[in-house]
Amino acid sequence: MLRNEFSRTRANLETEHSRFQSLLDNSLDAIAYIHEGMHVETNPAYRKLFDLSKDEIDGFSIIDLISHDARRDLKQALKQVSNKEEIRKTICCRRSNGQEFEANMEFGSSEIDGEQCVRVIIRHQGADSMQARIRELKNQDPHTGLLNRHTFMHRLDQLLDRGQNQPDALLMMLSIDNFTQINDEAGMIKSDCLLKETADLLALHVDDRELLGRFGDHQFIAVIRAHSSPEVTRQGYLETFQRARLEQCCELPTAPRFSIGLTPVPDGDRESAHELVRRCIHASREENATQHSAGLIEQGAPDDSGVPIDRNIVDLIDHALENDHFVLEYQPMVSLDGDTRENYSVFVRLLDQTDTPRDPEWFFGQAMHTERMAEIDRWVVRRTISELSRRRSSGER
Repeated sequence: MLRNEFSRTRANLETEHSRFQSLLDNSLDAIAYIHEGMHVETNPAYRKLFDLSKDEIDGFSIIDLISHDARRDLKQALKQVSNKEEIRKTICCRRSNGQEFEANMEFGSSEIDGEQCVRVIIRHQGADSMQARIRELKNQDPHTGLLNRHTFMHRLDQLLDRGQNQPDALLMMLSIDNFTQINDEAGMIKSDCLLKETADLLALHVDDRELLGRFGDHQFIAVIRAHSSPEVTRQGYLETFQRARLEQCCELPTAPRFSIGLTPVPDGDRESAHELVRRCIHASREENATQHSAGLIEQGAPDDSGVPIDRNIVDLIDHALENDHFVLEYQPMVSLDGDTRENYSVFVRLLDQTDTPRDPEWFFGQAMHTERMAEIDRWVVRRTISELSRRRSSGER
């Protein structure tokens, strides 16, 4: 019986060791086990990082793979690990060809074949860079590289909450008024060129690119500083875009026409980003309607929409767009002509603070007056297509 128990224990040990070796070999992180400064075990990622073969690594101590200036940091980290501490340090390493690079290294105590050793992990940078890229894509408009609408509104709200904006700050909305005509005449590629060139030119003339975004299909928004009067500032931007001759750069048959709306960013009095942007949109439309007359709406100017902004509802809409907090309801449609396909009308509901579905009448007015209807429409279309795809894949008609 003892012999059978021993055999089972040995088999389990061999299985666990095999599993450990497989995890070690397939890890994207560079991992090594160090005993008295020498490499006891290394995985392929570690050897590839330092450009060494499995045979070559045996002749190198870990100190050989560290730049001369960083060896004191390594010794300090190893000493702390001997006191059972987990250590993270950025240390300058050196490959076998002498090339140096910065590595985020983690040191911890471990054991190999009954011997105490130090486990060294250098995290795979691809995962970190991928996560950073995902965050970047989430915040940016993919075509222009500027902030997307949602991120800009979030940062504008943060600026207003802090109350640290400059007293001469203005919110500027720039619109390409004849963009639809240009798109019809020149096509998508050249109109996309116009959008990109407009974004790049704006980025050159805006003080803080962290507060510059693409607001709509052919609208851009930014917080700027007025170095002179708002009207002179507006005229200066218009002249800058006229001198740029973007129609030549993008080979357009028609010169783009720009309009600019400006509204002061309040200093002290708390105003929501949605209210501020609404006034700026109104200024831009006023200018367009009067053929480039002064599009300036003073702080506190009345809004012609007649609908007060309910910030709680607007925040719920933003939260729903970001976190899929809308709900779709489907109403079957019966054909009177004998069509046997399943057809449905789709209705959207917004979940409020208590997760109660709210009818469109409750929030559509706020969505329209804060320019969010297009985003809601896109959400509904995406979710409906996804549901249709799921039903088709399960065999439903």
